[in-house]
Amino acid sequence: MNIYFKRGDKLAIMKVINKECSKENLNNNMYYIAYNILADAIKSFDIYNGLNKSLEIIKKSLKCSNVFLFKSTKNHDYINYNSHIKNKNLSILIKNNKKLIEHEKILNMEYLDNKNLNKVTFIYIKEKNTKYIIALVNLPKEFNTYNSRYLDIIKDTICIILKKIDQVEHIKKLSTTDRLTGLKNRDSYESYIKKLNKSNKQFYYILFDLFRLKYVNDNFSHDHGDRYIIEVAKILSKYFPTSNIYRIGGDEFVLITKSQNIEKIESTLKLIKEEVQAIVLDANNHIPLFINYGVSHHKNNETIRDLYIIADKLLQQDKKRLYKKLGIERRK
Repeated sequence: MNIYFKRGDKLAIMKVINKECSKENLNNNMYYIAYNILADAIKSFDIYNGLNKSLEIIKKSLKCSNVFLFKSTKNHDYINYNSHIKNKNLSILIKNNKKLIEHEKILNMEYLDNKNLNKVTFIYIKEKNTKYIIALVNLPKEFNTYNSRYLDIIKDTICIILKKIDQVEHIKKLSTTDRLTGLKNRDSYESYIKKLNKSNKQFYYILFDLFRLKYVNDNFSHDHGDRYIIEVAKILSKYFPTSNIYRIGGDEFVLITKSQNIEKIESTLKLIKEEVQAIVLDANNHIPLFINYGVSHHKNNETIRDLYIIADKLLQQDKKRLYKKLGIERRK
């Protein structure tokens, strides 16, 4: 996704830089360092590349040995955000001292890396509900004071980039998420299978169909039908929490799992069938609910289209057996 900085972003950046520089009458050198950090991001075609370039400029301008950006996760740990470079020892240091870093806002510490002692300056940032830590490794003394306006400029300019990234991620999530279920949508599925078509890895492709969803919509209500879809989505997510699950149509779901244990997959699918049958949509009316599925296996050079056709054929056979078992005439 190509995202550009707008004129308003640039004006906001310059306002921050001018404000910070005027507070302490900072020299022109620091002003241009801060300006270049953001100007490079503004020129960038890709917002994430803009972030990485900005971190590179911080590294060169402040003469650090390295610069890392860490982002908080749902379980309150921090992961390396500029993922093209890793530092295990630094990650451990943050994990063990995250509360102290968050409390102090700016904190100097030391850590060993390849038997070398490194000094690191942590800068803590909170943007809405997301927390970040910038790690400046071996920052020179002239920049490294707790009340330094230099570090405030770095913090505020990076904040502007992070705000822009948050906006992009929010838009991206909306565009790839099925609003009714919260699962990934058809667009996300199409994007993912393009990558899978080039893959030589083995995986199982499972196609699901909600049995007689139209009947539920027509004879009860579309609200009943929506709850039918939502409950099934919850069940699929419960039994396959680490797999890619997509709602690709009104009553169709696709699950792609890297698990190679077909016996376990089959036993899990039986549990899913049982749990779907136990769904209660209406306390006053018994609505029989079922789910059908077909499984195909990517082993060699099969395309996703091939896998879909195989899975759909098996699904239709499963559905035919169910119609016969229930004594229901299948609508044409």
